[in-house]
Amino acid sequence: MDKEWNASLKELRSLPVFWAYVFGIALIAFTSAVIIHIPSAVVDAGYTMEKAASISSLYLLIAVPGKMILGYIFDRFGVRAGILFGGAVFLLSMLSLLVIQQPPVLYLMAVFFGFGACLSTVSPSIIASRTFGTKKYPEIFGVTTMLVNGGYAVGVPVIGLFYDVTGSYYPAWIVMGMLAVLMTVSLLYSYQKSREYVK
Repeated sequence: MDKEWNASLKELRSLPVFWAYVFGIALIAFTSAVIIHIPSAVVDAGYTMEKAASISSLYLLIAVPGKMILGYIFDRFGVRAGILFGGAVFLLSMLSLLVIQQPPVLYLMAVFFGFGACLSTVSPSIIASRTFGTKKYPEIFGVTTMLVNGGYAVGVPVIGLFYDVTGSYYPAWIVMGMLAVLMTVSLLYSYQKSREYVK
């Protein structure tokens, strides 16, 4: 277990490390909103509603052990490894969505997204406590929860707007993939920078 910083929210508000964390957590929530649009994207790619439902069931089923696996990665290999793993599988799911017309890729996407979706449920609490410590965790996680809920609420209509404007989900998947990279970099930076404050 890494040593704790145990910074207060008041201290953190004036530090770039906190705002990098805020940006990264907000992006986790924002990008995770794709879960609402994937069934529509599967149908839009030419598959039946039944196929879309089965793919949704598959990635939700994978997410059950996926949460435990991601938690294990955080515990066994550390915060950096958890962030990298979550960010990587989410990015792979976005890249797969670009070519889901190929049936094998459709199933690969479901596997990648099953793991990638766990990032929004497992990682915020772990990253918050490991980055800033547990002493002031309740007040910091209160902000984190607000960001998660707010990011998701904004992400769902924005992704839908991409489709309404362009007639395709492709631009949305490309943007979500780029945001996944930004998210990963921001969270890695905030965690790494927080180690400098540990006494």
